[in-house]
Formats: sequence, C-alpha cells, structure tokens
Amino acid sequence: MFRIIDLHNHPSMKPYNNDTYRDDVDLWDGMEADAENYFKLNGLIRGVITETARDSQAQMREWVKGNLSLSICALHPTERGWFVRSTEKRGRIRKFLLKLFLGNDDIAPLGAALTGFPLAKVQKVIDRVNNNQGIDYFNDPALGEYSYLKTKQTIPGPWGFTYKIVNDYNEYLQVRASDNQLAMIISVEGGHALTSITKGSWFNTAYQYLSDTDKDTFKESLKTNIKHLKGVGPDPQLNFEHTPLFVTLVHMYNNLLAGHAKSYGAGHGLIPGMDDLLYQTIGMNHGITEAGWLAIDMLLDRTLGRRVLIDVKHLSMKARGEYYQYVADKKAAGDHIPIIASHAAVNGYEHNAISRMDTYGLDKDTYLSRWSINLSNEDIRAIHASEGIIGLVVHEGRTPGGKTKKQLKKLKKCIAKGGKKAYRAQQELADLYCQLVLSNIFQVVLAVGDVSAWDIMALGSDYDGIMDPFNCYPKVGDFHKLIDDIGKFLNTPKPLKLYKNDKLTTVEPSKLKEMMYGLSPTDIKQKIAYENAEVFLSRYFNDGYLAN
Repeated sequence: MFRIIDLHNHPSMKPYNNDTYRDDVDLWDGMEADAENYFKLNGLIRGVITETARDSQAQMREWVKGNLSLSICALHPTERGWFVRSTEKRGRIRKFLLKLFLGNDDIAPLGAALTGFPLAKVQKVIDRVNNNQGIDYFNDPALGEYSYLKTKQTIPGPWGFTYKIVNDYNEYLQVRASDNQLAMIISVEGGHALTSITKGSWFNTAYQYLSDTDKDTFKESLKTNIKHLKGVGPDPQLNFEHTPLFVTLVHMYNNLLAGHAKSYGAGHGLIPGMDDLLYQTIGMNHGITEAGWLAIDMLLDRTLGRRVLIDVKHLSMKARGEYYQYVADKKAAGDHIPIIASHAAVNGYEHNAISRMDTYGLDKDTYLSRWSINLSNEDIRAIHASEGIIGLVVHEGRTPGGKTKKQLKKLKKCIAKGGKKAYRAQQELADLYCQLVLSNIFQVVLAVGDVSAWDIMALGSDYDGIMDPFNCYPKVGDFHKLIDDIGKFLNTPKPLKLYKNDKLTTVEPSKLKEMMYGLSPTDIKQKIAYENAEVFLSRYFNDGYLAN
C-alpha cells in the first residue's frame, strides 16, 4: 500500500473551535454532523446545504487508516462572512422566499450546521458583527489553532500513534521512518489570518476605499503579524515555532489583500444558491492590493525569517495573473519561486479572461465546472514553468459542471430508492467520479504537453474545509481507493472527455496511452500519491531554500 501525502486539509478546525464547548471531540476521532441545528432549518434552506459534508473527514484516525505519512494542515480562522446574510438585491423572488424561510433567528443555526461549530460560538460572532466590532484574526484564532495543534502532539491516539509538526524535509524523513508517528506541516488558508481588523466597517470596504489612516493602521498590524508568523516578531509569546510552508493568500471574502474568485453556487429561478445566503461580492475579482504586495514581499523575504510560499487557490483570475508575472520577473532576476495550487480543480479553458463572469449559465450545461476558481491551461502552464505543484481536489461542488451534477444527482436518487437498478447506478456513479478525476489529471497533461506534466500533480483534499467530497472518497482514509481507481483506469483506459481549444472532446484510449509518455500506471499512481509531493518538499522545504 502506497503512503499518501495530502497537501491541504483541516483536521484541527472543528476540534479547535469546539474545544471549550464539548468533551467528545478531538483530532483523532473528529465529530459527527450537527443534526440538531441542521433540522432547525426550513427544508428549502437544508436543500441548499444538504450535500455539504458535516461529519469530520480529516480526523487523524483516518490518517492511520489511509497510511498518510504526511499532511499539510491549514490553519483557518473562520471568516466573518460565514455568519452574515447576503443583502444583494438580485433574484428578488428567491430573496422573498428566503426571507420567509430564513429569518434572523435562523442565521446562527445555519452557521453552526455548515461549520460544525457550537451554536453559542456562532452566536457570539454574530453579535460582534451586529455591533460592528473588528477582530484580530492573527492573535486569537490563527495563533490559537496553531497552539492547539502544538499541545496535542504528544497525546497518543489509536494504536499508540502520535503526530509531530515538522520544520523541514529531513525532519519529515525521520518521522516517516518511525513505526507509530505521523508528520504534519503547517500552512495557513486565507491571508485574513495575518490581519487585524480594527473596525467592523473594513469587512465591507474594498481596500482602495479605506482612508489613508486606516490603510496605514492595517499595514502596520500586517507587518507585525507576518513577523510573528515567521518567528521574528517583537513579542516572543506570539512567535510561531514552525513557520508555515505556504499561505493561501485569500479565501472566500474580502480580506483587503487581493481579490478572491467566486466560490458559492449561483441561484437560478426559484432555486436559491449559496450566493443567495452569503455575501461574497466585495473585493471579488479584484487584483492584488498595495497591502497584498506588502504581504507577499514580506512572506517571501528570506532575510526576514524563513520564506513562506504563496498558494494561489481562491485568488481571482486578475490576481493570479499579477502574481504569475511577479514570479516570472523574480525568476528572470535569479530568484526561483514555485507556485502552489494546494487544492485545485481544472476548468478546461485555454486562457484566463477577466471579462468571463462566473454565472449559473456558464456552468449550466458543462462537463467540468468552468468557473474561474478552477485552473485554466494558462494557470497550469504558469505553475509548471515555476516547478510548482497542484493538489487535486475531489470536491463535488467544485469539479463537475452543471450537466455532470445533474447526472450525479440522478444516480444518487436511484441508489437511494434501492431495488434492482440501485447496484448498477452505484457502479455508474463510481465510474463517473473516477472519470472526473482522470479528466482533471489528463487536462493538466494536455495543457503542458510534456512528460514533466506528471511531475506537478499531487493530492490536495480540502477535507473538513466545509466542502462536498465525492461520495466514493468521503474521507482522507479513502485516498487509497482513489489511487487504486486511477491505476485501474490507466491499465485499461476508456474514452475520456477533455477540453481542447475550449471545446469538449472525447479522447480515445490510444491517445491517452500516448499522453502517459511511457510511464506505467504504477509510476503515475506513485507520483500522485506521494512522490511528487516529496520531491517538491525536498527542494523547497529546507533551510537551504527557505532561509537567507
């Protein structure tokens, strides 16, 4: 059984946020879905979030089960936007229905059902929002979650296993060689984790509209927080002992650093989407701000503590393009910076186009999701040119397009009914999931057009990141089934759908074999399961590269 490396998951998010409220949740066993708050919601609202996984998927018992030798764990202070109702005026009929079925008293149960956080904690956040209070994202939730992970390292879990946060590749190799220890690397999802939001109004203000005084206040706290993240800040108690390998610069809401891509599903007709419930518009699709460039320069600065790499997941198309040019300019000047997309899917477009909006219509009849949060061939080539890495995500809300989602939904309904057709539907569902994964993989190869494309792909699950995993691979321990399914397909390929010149085409097995460039199915399984990630870490997770 291959060992597995996961570039991105959240095993600590639910346990940490429940730590002072419940006694029955820990890193090893995770937690079950919050059924009570889910069923407080009206059926219309439950329908919007029903596919979002609410049981733990990345608990560390699953690490042992799935032979994870390493996982990169994302610290993620939950953004305020999760608990603020959308005020956009489009979709008036949907808004009217939502007003009937989602009252102010339902916002806290909705937040608790989605996140798995205690209702009391969610209500505290909502009260702060209603009182227009700011938050120091770094000093409390980011540093708090990191401290939580540090203190749990020595507490044995099932079968006597412990985990260790490692600081470089050689330390990882030492842990990998042990019989009952798991390795963990720290990352940060969302540059908001580096910020101190002094005023509640900043949440709803794009950076360019802040006053000069507010900009200066924001930047000064940003500088101090990044120094603490890199272990060189003025207050020793706030300094990290383990510098994160990378920071995902944005997440789902305005963070004053850069524009984010749209991620919430769009409503249509009478059917509400997540974008009808929650509000992403401020800062969406913007470029990198002055404060964002300050953060990027400080994170990458090797004279100011260890270098922290940038993860482009969730960045808008515009911001990604700006960062790719920055990396290319640095490379021309002799400074090599690999680009990371830690938990990504592909959209099949040849190029990024700022004018292409993420709408319901764009995805309605497509095989893969065409939204800009996913990687185009242009993105893939930029990552490849930087010797970067792409963590492939198995996310039903992100990977399939509208037409495929309808197929998946139809098959699930057939399975739920039982009877003679259910077994066949189950197999068809598994095949469709596998084809989606392989389409993503071969789209990367098609974009690069060289055997070296196989060197930039790994696994990046986003488990426990409030997502909708493929039913066949619901937890991190199921990655071995995914790797086995990839191997079975590569041994006997079937026609596969890919996008060429922006058009969906069917690629025959003989051509897929050519695109393997002489690599065996075992070679490819090994690369995706762990080898590419280990090669990446051997190059970029050591003081020879990270330090001055």
